[in-house]
Amino acid sequence: LHRALQGRSTREDILNMKRNGMKKGMSVQGFLVYQSERFNISKQIANFQRPSASARYQIENKPLPTHLHWVSPTETAMRWVEPASNQTNQQAIRWQNPTN
Repeated sequence: LHRALQGRSTREDILNMKRNGMKKGMSVQGFLVYQSERFNISKQIANFQRPSASARYQIENKPLPTHLHWVSPTETAMRWVEPASNQTNQQAIRWQNPTN
């Protein structure tokens, strides 16, 4: 905790944070806020108080690179590619150009 508060977390510290509930995309600072909120909620429950309705921690979402494009198929039909029969002792694959 001391190293994390100072911003000098080691690899072992990060692994321990992941074992203790650090979510994917969460920074060390975000994890400390998340853990303190979990502690405060548990403390309120133990003292017979109603825990606050909304969590105040935030998972940092990093934006996707601008050059990344999602590609999805336009057609789900599969095409079977047969080996060319004119080759001897080798199995050559004949390329079939898409007709879309």
